[in-house]
Amino acid sequence: MYPDHPLFNYTRKVLAEQHQENKVYLVGGTVRDLLRGCEIKDFDFMVEGDVFAVAESLARELGSKLTVNGKLLTVSLPSRWGPIDFVQARREFYPFPGALPEVEPASCLEDLLRRDFTINALALPLLHDGWGELIDPAGGVRDLQEGLVRVLHENSFRDDPTRILRAVRFTCRLGFRLEEKTCGWLRRDWPFLELVSPVRRQKEWHLICQEENAAAVLSEIYVLGGWTHFFKGLSFSQASVYRLCELKLPSGPPELRPWFFCLLCLLAAKPGALTDLADYWGLAARDKAGLRATLELWAGGKEAFSLDQRRLRRARRGLPPEGAYFLYREWFEESMDWEAFLREMESAAMPVNGHDLLRLGVPPGPELGQLLRRLEDYFQAGCWSSREEGIKLASRILAGKENDKNNV
Repeated sequence: MYPDHPLFNYTRKVLAEQHQENKVYLVGGTVRDLLRGCEIKDFDFMVEGDVFAVAESLARELGSKLTVNGKLLTVSLPSRWGPIDFVQARREFYPFPGALPEVEPASCLEDLLRRDFTINALALPLLHDGWGELIDPAGGVRDLQEGLVRVLHENSFRDDPTRILRAVRFTCRLGFRLEEKTCGWLRRDWPFLELVSPVRRQKEWHLICQEENAAAVLSEIYVLGGWTHFFKGLSFSQASVYRLCELKLPSGPPELRPWFFCLLCLLAAKPGALTDLADYWGLAARDKAGLRATLELWAGGKEAFSLDQRRLRRARRGLPPEGAYFLYREWFEESMDWEAFLREMESAAMPVNGHDLLRLGVPPGPELGQLLRRLEDYFQAGCWSSREEGIKLASRILAGKENDKNNV
């Protein structure tokens, strides 16, 4: 049970030398995973005392850079062993359902009892020469043994509706089930998810797509009655969810974002839902445009996207790497490998870009964009192919010596 790790020795050293008045606890998911015999991939600490001073001293010891959230009393820092998160022992107040909490310092016990689930309301005191006794005020050990996800009070999901999605993720990841009352409150409180900010909803989508079995999480959201509250405007499609089963994206380059690819799989069933869902999740304009470009190409069918056609060159311009992989999986996986597909895509790219034109003296702005479009037209017409030819043509256009495609 009692863990041995270099990080804990560094933390003990910091406490002994500089912060003896502070109490530090290993807490939350880290303790849960230790009790389950799992490898620790991130480290959660709670501090009774000055959390910022303790974290800053440890960061100096490890040579790491801090990320501080003074409003929520949290500090994060990277390490060679994984992410390290510190939180001030605190109590929380929610001004209204879905709001971020207002916090203030409190005791270890008060902090544990404001957490999301009993299996995360666990703390292990870090002593100067070892570990203290496990603190379990809500019966988290019992629920771990019985395989239950249980909230600590009836209004937990109303206070923070993203806990609903966290509960679903935990049941799928751990192979647990929702405790009976918790399940009833979860089904009741889905509408409160519509009160949180779009950015927080989008973050939850990212977390779902990082799960080993994202398809199971999506199916469970539907079964528990939450689909319409999370996927605004997008109908549930078992076929789309099936696309995500046993999903294993290839390693980069290019690096593929799981959330983007998974969203393409779902939107393929109803591309028209993109606008509403993008607004509901607060997607960036660039991501929205990449999704739309991919879906429009996919709707045109494989024949319109043949690797032997010049249309590929134009299509490639607005296609994100996840979009390329989506089309590859849909149409070309049986006939060629991903690396070969990427080479074909790369060969379709115009070998002259904006940086080349800037070096020719073209100022940034509309003139540069217009010149790129003219070069692209000639490129697609087969008037030039190499970078050298493209630079020469650009120089001729700038000098006014280009007349038409036949004289290029």
